[in-house]
Amino acid sequence: MCEPATLMAISTVATLAGGAMSAMGQMQQAQAQSQAQRYQAQVAANNAQIAQDMARDARKRGDVAAEDQQRKTAALLGRQQAVMGAANLDMTSGSPLDILGDTAQMGALDVLTIRNTYEREARGHEAQRMNFSAESELASFSARNARTAGTIGAFTTIAGSLGNAASGWANFNRTTPRLA
Repeated sequence: MCEPATLMAISTVATLAGGAMSAMGQMQQAQAQSQAQRYQAQVAANNAQIAQDMARDARKRGDVAAEDQQRKTAALLGRQQAVMGAANLDMTSGSPLDILGDTAQMGALDVLTIRNTYEREARGHEAQRMNFSAESELASFSARNARTAGTIGAFTTIAGSLGNAASGWANFNRTTPRLA
């Protein structure tokens, strides 16, 4: 049969060992959560960069489409002038001038519509970029917070285990008769 002091020593060691193991588990869990959040932060940062690239691409495509429309309008104006010239129409007044003016005006409106459409697309991608950037910042904050919470939890567990062991040892010493 074991002596009470031996049992108390074993109990104290077990309490401390359990506290240390629990603290290690909290630290490992915090590390895993932190790594997962850092990964999410990087994914969101990558998505933000992709969204920014897509916004740039939309603007470039808009510029190309607008220039293409300007060329089409210029070609249409040229064909109209050729047809009117072949018909010996005066293109400086009346209906021929109105037709050429309307064609130029509609062509300019088409260019503005094209630019507006692609600009709206670009702004949508920029809004996505801002959302992804905010998500990245939040995940980075969560990663730091997980590590801090794990460290605090581990120290709290260790402190609690030390307190329990000390309390148990003190109770043992108070209740165990002393041999003189």
